Amino acid sequence: MPEACSIVGLSPSTIRNRMKEGGRWYDPKFPKPKPLGAGRRCAIGWRVDELLAYLDA
Repeated sequence: MPEACSIVGLSPSTIRNRMKEGGRWYDPKFPKPKPLGAGRRCAIGWRVDELLAYLDA
């Protein structure tokens, strides 16, 4: 999350709001995170190229 925040220039809470479907600030164009482990509560991450493409759009 810290790296994603620095790349897109948003706070962690803003990124979570952009990912929350049905929420007021939901952005369907925001890249979907990828699980970094197995299980329901594993860490998530984003591909750098997807974050940069989001910024370019």
